[in-house]
Amino acid sequence: MVTGDRVMISRPASINPDDPSTTDQDPSLEDIIDLSLSMLEMAKAQDLPGLEEMEARRRPMISACFSRPVVAGNQEEVESIGAGIREIMSIDQAIIELSEKFRNETEKELCDISKGRRVVNAYGANAG
Repeated sequence: MVTGDRVMISRPASINPDDPSTTDQDPSLEDIIDLSLSMLEMAKAQDLPGLEEMEARRRPMISACFSRPVVAGNQEEVESIGAGIREIMSIDQAIIELSEKFRNETEKELCDISKGRRVVNAYGANAG
């Protein structure tokens, strides 16, 4: 069921994004969305190792969640799954944009450091 901007799945979430042992349970679409939102917070905090770890935990959850068949003719379930997929894709896009921004900022900083080293080396070579 879709309520507002959030997808509500009929069963309660069973996955705790902070507890890797819970990813062995049968994940719901809501579990994956919750983990994706945690990943977004990590991207905002520029915690790339944590983000990579959560992505590695999320991949098998997605496979398990989408390996279950959808009941033919259950339009509400189909709409709920579609809304959940769109929400995950939107979160992933935001993560990608934040990661690209962080990468660009890091590349600029590294370039500035490299320029500074070249200036220091050139000064040292000419001052001697």
